Amino acid sequence: MKNKIDNGVITYDGQKVAYIYICGIRPVHEVIINDNIKLLPVKASPKPDDMIDNVMKFGNADEFELGILIATLRKVTAELEIKADNAKSLAILTWNAQTICLQISAMFNCEVVWYFQSNESAEKFNSKTKINMIYPNMLKFPSELTIIDDEKCHYLEENILAAMELDDDQRYSNAVNALWGHRFHPRPSIQLSIIWGGIESLFLIEKNIKKELSLAISHFLCNDERMIEDIKLLYEKRSKSVHEMKNSDDQGLKNSVKLLHQLIWKCIEKKSVPNIEELL
Repeated sequence: MKNKIDNGVITYDGQKVAYIYICGIRPVHEVIINDNIKLLPVKASPKPDDMIDNVMKFGNADEFELGILIATLRKVTAELEIKADNAKSLAILTWNAQTICLQISAMFNCEVVWYFQSNESAEKFNSKTKINMIYPNMLKFPSELTIIDDEKCHYLEENILAAMELDDDQRYSNAVNALWGHRFHPRPSIQLSIIWGGIESLFLIEKNIKKELSLAISHFLCNDERMIEDIKLLYEKRSKSVHEMKNSDDQGLKNSVKLLHQLIWKCIEKKSVPNIEELL
C-alpha cells in the first residue's frame, strides 16, 4: 500500500527510511538535523541502464521523469536521510523535510535543488529502487557546488532547529523562499523584486516605506546609522525594477541579495523576526 503526500512523496507499508536527493551542496561529514533526520554527503554513480530500467520497466514509464533522473542523479552530492516508525509518518516527515533544504540555501546563500525522493540512498541506486519525482517540473540546476565545511556543518547543527521554528512565521518563510527562489528567474529586474519582497515581508511597513524600512533594517542589523543611505539607494533600484521594469546593475542585485541574507542570519541569531515597535 502506498502512502502519498501531494505530488511526489510516496512511501510503502513497512518502509521506515526515506531519502531526498540534493544537488548544489556537499557537506564534509554527516550533520544531525534532529532525532529523525540527517544530512549526508553522497557520491552517486548509477549505471545508465539501471536508470532507464528504473523508470521505464519498474516505474511509471514517464520519459520526462527519466530525462530529469539521467540529467541530475550523477550530480547528487548530498541527501537527507529521514527515519520514522511507520510508512505514513515517514511520508509526512519526508514532505516536511523539504523545508530543511530551503533553510540550508538561506543560511549559506547558495543554490540548493532537489528533484527525487527514494527508499534507498543515492549511492545504492539500482534498477528496482523506488524513486519518485517530487515535483513534475525542472528547476534550474545549480551553477556551482557549495562545500559545507566543518564550520558550516557546526553552524547548521547549532541553528537548524531555530530556523525551522522561525519558518512557522510567514514573514520569515517568505524571506527564505525569496532568497532561494529568486535564482529561478532569468530577468534581473524580477530577481530584484523577489528579493525585496522577501526583505519587506520581514518588516511589513506600509507608510513612508523607503525611510522607515531603511531605518528599521539598520537598527535590526547593527544599529549603524551609516547604513541608512546605502539601503535607501538599494530600495530606489528596487522601485525602478518593480515600477519601470528596468534591470538593476549587477552590484545592486548582489548587494540586495547580501542584505536579505544578513537579515535571515540575524533572525536566526535572535530567534525572532524584527519587532517594528522596538526598531522605530
